[in-house]
Amino acid sequence: MLDRYGVETVDAAIIELKAGSERLMRAHIDSIRDGTYSATAIVDSDGVVDQPLEVVLDMTVSGSDIHFDLSRPSPPCRGPMNSVWATTQSAIYVAMKHIFPDVPINAGCFAPIHVAPPDGTFLYARYPRPVAGCAAEVAQRIMEAVFGAMGKAIPERLFAAPAGTSGNFGLGGYDPEENRHYIMYLFSGGGYGGWWQTDGLTNGCSSVGISKTQPVEILEQHYPILFDRFALREGSGGAGRHRGGFGVDYQIRLLRGEAKASFLMDHGHVGPPGLLGGSPGAVNELLSARAAPSHLPRISRREKATCWLREIGLRSRRRAVGATGPLRSGTRRWWKATLPRLLHR
Repeated sequence: MLDRYGVETVDAAIIELKAGSERLMRAHIDSIRDGTYSATAIVDSDGVVDQPLEVVLDMTVSGSDIHFDLSRPSPPCRGPMNSVWATTQSAIYVAMKHIFPDVPINAGCFAPIHVAPPDGTFLYARYPRPVAGCAAEVAQRIMEAVFGAMGKAIPERLFAAPAGTSGNFGLGGYDPEENRHYIMYLFSGGGYGGWWQTDGLTNGCSSVGISKTQPVEILEQHYPILFDRFALREGSGGAGRHRGGFGVDYQIRLLRGEAKASFLMDHGHVGPPGLLGGSPGAVNELLSARAAPSHLPRISRREKATCWLREIGLRSRRRAVGATGPLRSGTRRWWKATLPRLLHR
């Protein structure tokens, strides 16, 4: 391109692309009534201390600029749910792109968006705070807070909250037949929130990524497991005139050897919130049960846990996230929504 058009022309095109994105984003922001809009999203726990973490957001619109203040969230935590500054900023940028998808993504897109560093909170992690869950889980709570604040500012243009968890499931063990150790990492999609025009997307990818669950046939070829079930989780979308999308329901069986299962998920106590009176999504549940249940920790309705799977034939079941519904839940009857459920038998 440089050889064909020259440095001066390419530089001018880059400047114009950035300026065009900035103009479009500013036009969207300028259409929002000036004011401060607040919302709170909840991280169930940090996985160590069983207490919720709050993402408290104050969003101020001033002309064509928008300011995000995250100075009021919970303090740094002991578990791996602290967020690094780059992830905190990125979550807000991604949320704005979800709301205004027509804006081309480049530096100009973010010029009108101002985020104050939330030093002293779990959203501004400093060494040596653990941060393993920030990109996959905490980022989606920050996005949920942005959606909540925007839902107050421009409810006619917003959607209800998406599932908001990547459903991180790790399985590591030894396969005696193949004489090798292995680590399997599985993530899954969930429902997207309904909006004023239609129901939410069913089994969409995580709102921080573009990938859905890996093909189960490939996983079965590489690891000593069998999927006994993989289906849509009917009824997992929050009720409303336009309900939230469905999550999935899968069940995995360990065929041989032993393995250690690790779960890093969220929305186990508080489901994705509804919009304009729509019902919230259901909560995430992790359940354990088998022939000798005393060998497993009690992880019912906890979304962060680790346990050993030592029995051939043990089954792990996950019923994944549904989303929320908007617009007066009483105008359309539906089941209460639910999130993932892991069931060990």
